[in-house]
Amino acid sequence: MNKTGRNDPCPCGSGKKFKKCCESKGTTKALSPERVSLQQPPTSSGKVSSLFQRTKSVVPPENKNSDNS
Repeated sequence: MNKTGRNDPCPCGSGKKFKKCCESKGTTKALSPERVSLQQPPTSSGKVSSLFQRTKSVVPPENKNSDNS
């Protein structure tokens, strides 16, 4: 396992830089693949966009001119 750099994101998952978070504690936690994938932006792989496009093709648009009152 590579050593965490001072300016790298902290492996604890806090989102802070390592030097501002756990460096002074002297401990680091290894991240599980599940936790790493949760930290990635959902649009980075295009999955959200792909899901939206598929949903648009299946779900009909609402009729904005209908009066539901």
